[in-house]
Amino acid sequence: MSEKPGEMLGFMGVSEENNIRFVNFQSLVSRLVEIWNLGSITLTHPILPEYSDIFGRLGLDVNKIKLREEEFFRLCIGEIGHLIEEDTLFVVSNPLYPAGFYLDRERVKALMRLCRSKGAFVLFDETFAIFAEDVYYDDELMDATNAIFFRFLFDPDTFRLSSSGFVVGNLSILSEISPYVDLSKSDVLDDASNLFRRVRELRWKIEEEKRMLVKELLSRGFKAFESRAPYILVKCTKSVDFDLLRNAGINVKAIPNDNYSEFILVYLKVGCYKSIVELLGRHIDEDK
Repeated sequence: MSEKPGEMLGFMGVSEENNIRFVNFQSLVSRLVEIWNLGSITLTHPILPEYSDIFGRLGLDVNKIKLREEEFFRLCIGEIGHLIEEDTLFVVSNPLYPAGFYLDRERVKALMRLCRSKGAFVLFDETFAIFAEDVYYDDELMDATNAIFFRFLFDPDTFRLSSSGFVVGNLSILSEISPYVDLSKSDVLDDASNLFRRVRELRWKIEEEKRMLVKELLSRGFKAFESRAPYILVKCTKSVDFDLLRNAGINVKAIPNDNYSEFILVYLKVGCYKSIVELLGRHIDEDK
């Protein structure tokens, strides 16, 4: 039996008033642009193409903070202050895309404070944060008027994202958003509660499979990054046959940028790691 939505929210440190549901992310972001009077968007790069598409349609200037391979695609908060401009919205996935580095609560607060000192705002996409730890929102995060947190819902077995989810944040911000957000799906919070329960059942198994997968890939000459997300970033020695992987039931995606054509994301489905190693290993064997 699943948890009640209220129990899930209490577990996260969120009141009924500190969250709203949405079924259209673009409507949500459009409203944020209005209430915060945003002039531009700053994104970490590379990033999922959906973000660039949405902000491009809104007609805003989009600036990029490049995450570098030699730094394991991590975000060094102490080095980005000069890149944050007034009246900009900094969009950050947490765990960070694409390598799955997790910004803990203290790093989240540090980034929030940095943006506040610059007169900027920050949106945290915490869709996969539950794979890193059970995220608890304390008073400092809930009182912030320049930060907001959201999570898409997804299928925990296939990691296919839904168009709906829920937003957590300051009451004054949510009160200005809620009249403009489509709340027609009344079951979203029930779905979120079921998702949390299912992920907590799977999380330790996925963590163990990630450790085994990284070890195996490293031993076979691949570069694999430690991740707190339900996927592994892999640097391949040659192009990957995506159909071969998908036909074996493995969810794999290319990093959406030409400069990262040798990188792929392999999503972890419990019990698939041996198949992933075997199929990727063929690419090395075929080169010999």
